Amino acid sequence: MKNLTIDAEKMILDFGGIKKVVRALKEVDHPRTEHAVRNWVRRNNIPIDSVCHLAIIARRKNQRFDLLDYTTGEKEIEI
Repeated sequence: MKNLTIDAEKMILDFGGIKKVVRALKEVDHPRTEHAVRNWVRRNNIPIDSVCHLAIIARRKNQRFDLLDYTTGEKEIEI
């Protein structure tokens, strides 16, 4: 398995952008500031607990959420 990274910007855009992500996380009792979410994009790194909360939000909205849709880099994965 090669190193993979998550495309934080794409994930946030798929949830409607920074402000909508902040609102949605607050609704699932996982509040984050706009500044924090902007930093995720800047660093291209979303904390795993927030990724899990985004998965919960996606399920509630019947929104497709597959981590492999957001991976970048070499995708040499053994299954």
